[in-house]
Amino acid sequence: MVGAPEASKEANETIQCICDEVKSQAEERTNQTYDVFKAVTFTQQVVAGTLYKIKVSVGANKHITITVLCRLPCHPGRRYEVTESSFTKNSL
Repeated sequence: MVGAPEASKEANETIQCICDEVKSQAEERTNQTYDVFKAVTFTQQVVAGTLYKIKVSVGANKHITITVLCRLPCHPGRRYEVTESSFTKNSL
């Protein structure tokens, strides 16, 4: 269905690149630093751009879920922006 989130998928190289780009934003939002920041799974939803919900391993069996907006090229500012973050045990 158009506009609906897609099913959860295993993270790939593209999703890891997005995570690498937004790591500092996630650290700022959670007020923590991460030695490990590895994408595990993700969902995506087409909105005014693409909204990614990414489960990220931050080491020692800990995960956070970040929501990242990938803006359309016509919008100024950051291409990727973390809009939400939360600590999680099992999500996605």
